[in-house]
Amino acid sequence: EILDFVGNHDKGVGIIAIVNDNTGVGKIKSFQGNVDFDVIYQDRLLASVSDKHPLAQRDKISFREMVQYPLVMGDCPGFENILNQEYGLKTRVLINSSNGLLLNKAVTGGMAVGFSSELLNASNSKMDNVVNIPIEEEPKLNIMIIKSKGYQLNSMENL
Repeated sequence: EILDFVGNHDKGVGIIAIVNDNTGVGKIKSFQGNVDFDVIYQDRLLASVSDKHPLAQRDKISFREMVQYPLVMGDCPGFENILNQEYGLKTRVLINSSNGLLLNKAVTGGMAVGFSSELLNASNSKMDNVVNIPIEEEPKLNIMIIKSKGYQLNSMENL
């Protein structure tokens, strides 16, 4: 939705998160004709499980192992598509919501596997009773600013 909006307006700007180079609706490069984009932050995704979950003692886990369990996702319907397109995996999503408390309860209660990132893991947002585990495929979470093709943002340097 954001990519379409920005691509169809002269002065559109947005911020998106993508995994590797996949937006969930296609590779970011397929939008190059309509938008310019820059990575503003790169992180690595982690799996989040209850400390009592069967995967909790693992040093690394694969997406294939993760999708054997129900998943919770933070209001990111495109991520299901990414798991299917990039890795050929079918998912069972228990919850897809922007309600962080709901997602946390599902993970800490052992009902589902969730996602985190190295930045969140290193911050004060660590949750009690949750283990964050590196994902074998080492997926990159790219936070990008996108803007209409040729649109120049004002810069503090120009003021």
